[in-house]
Amino acid sequence: ISPAAHRTLDCLSILRGQSLPPPLMNRALGRGWSRGLEELVDRGLVLEEDGLYRFVESETPLVVNRRLDATRKQELNHRMARALEPEARAGRHLAAYAHHLREAKQRTQAIYATVRAAEEFEQRGQLAAAGKEYAALLVLLRGKRDDDLRQDVLLRFLQIKIRLGELRRCEALYAHLIRLARERGDEDETARLTIDYGEHLIGTRRFDKCREVIEQAVEDGIQEDAALAVRAKLALFTADLEGARARALGEARALRKNNTVAATAVLRSVEAILNAMSG
Repeated sequence: ISPAAHRTLDCLSILRGQSLPPPLMNRALGRGWSRGLEELVDRGLVLEEDGLYRFVESETPLVVNRRLDATRKQELNHRMARALEPEARAGRHLAAYAHHLREAKQRTQAIYATVRAAEEFEQRGQLAAAGKEYAALLVLLRGKRDDDLRQDVLLRFLQIKIRLGELRRCEALYAHLIRLARERGDEDETARLTIDYGEHLIGTRRFDKCREVIEQAVEDGIQEDAALAVRAKLALFTADLEGARARALGEARALRKNNTVAATAVLRSVEAILNAMSG
């Protein structure tokens, strides 16, 4: 095929199967790209549908992409990101824009664009797509200076997985977040996350796992009232009301410690226990 068709083929191969309208392709490749595209269509490599273009064979872009060296891939992705930038500013093609920035190694811009794409998917209720963007974002946030943002992204990612019902992934994320909080020496955050994790396990009826988590947390020095809060709710959900009553007394004592982090969970557990016992 001609050099023009080769250039068009290279650019199409980095689109991951996406179809972009001709004006965007013009912006990315210049006006001469259409001649190369016509040749690819004539040769049966690319198909036009409603003004958009896709490869006839799904393996073609993979084969083409493998023969490109890292520098060429980065250059093409950078060019495509520049072409998509005006669209992204208008709130269109956010995921594609973020992807090409990541592939072009434009880290700072990629972080911002990926956050926007994830939030947009989340607002639309496209949780699986939002989860993919958050996962891509976590790959970018590996430096020590990224700790605060990574913590926030992990929490958002966790909420997505909870809503999707991916319980095993939720457990891994909770454990990771608790470990990070403990490493930072943040006792309040460790207690809050442990309470949340325990209640998540109770809500999914993972009672044995909940006991294991709380026992480990106590060994690791978690605040006593946080452990009591989860133990009380665990006793309630396993119908051990006498045990729950004893925990409620322990929690009342824990409240006197005036620990604001655990106070809400403690009060919620005690209220639930008393309601169940009165019922």
